[in-house]
Amino acid sequence: MGLAIVFADDSQIPVQAVLLAQGEALTAADMADKDCAMLLAAAEAEARKVKRGAWMGDSAIKNAESPDDILTGIGRFTIVEGRVLSVRQAGATTYVNFGFWDVVKSEKSQLAGHFNRLIERKVAELGWTPLNYVVSVSSSITGVLEPAGLTASKGLLTALAFKTPTDPRWNDAKDVQEFRAFLKEWYPKGDAGEGSNVIGYVSAFMTVKVLQMCGDDRTRENLLRQATNMTRVEAPLLLPGITITTTPQRYSPYTQMQIARFDGTSWVPEGPVISTDGLGQ
Repeated sequence: MGLAIVFADDSQIPVQAVLLAQGEALTAADMADKDCAMLLAAAEAEARKVKRGAWMGDSAIKNAESPDDILTGIGRFTIVEGRVLSVRQAGATTYVNFGFWDVVKSEKSQLAGHFNRLIERKVAELGWTPLNYVVSVSSSITGVLEPAGLTASKGLLTALAFKTPTDPRWNDAKDVQEFRAFLKEWYPKGDAGEGSNVIGYVSAFMTVKVLQMCGDDRTRENLLRQATNMTRVEAPLLLPGITITTTPQRYSPYTQMQIARFDGTSWVPEGPVISTDGLGQ
């Protein structure tokens, strides 16, 4: 997945730099464009200096080179930046990889893949074999698991909402066939197994769906009303039993997920679809 630099209106300052200056994002460590990297690093440095956004107060991001500072955060949620060199000494048996983020708001990130594949490879190199969970946006086989090593990725657990279009089990599924045909016509270089392409396809479908629900009243108020009052809407590429539901109190469209384990080739479902419907989430 590539990194796009975005500009708003006629501004000469990238949106990413604005977010960094507000302390609402972090820079990536491996940006190829040096000039762009320097610009974004300077914006982040300014936010750090004035303790803005994520750098403000006790919840500020900690540096792994200051262990005493990190220890003061025991019992609280703390974000730590640095390198994972060893994890076996703790004797842990479960590892939950929430991923890392590029220059986007952390809670919205879908750019975790590059960093997660490095982490999964490092865990395998250490010879540590915990019960290993990965965040769903980093479950792409071609984008994350193949670069990390399919053997090293075997046994990973994740929660999925979407089908993997390259999985042979879905070869006869009409929505998967239509998705492949769409890519062939409009994005021939696109990888059907890349999760970002699947998410983009479903998002486009839902955008059209909401606009259709608006009818002739295409005002902002009605658009928001329709988008936040969807009940069990079916969409292409969703796994069986999973639909989209939103409420004015909960914008997140997915209340159902399928636990799956990677067998070295594909994600294999384990157990029934898990739903949080009715739990107030």
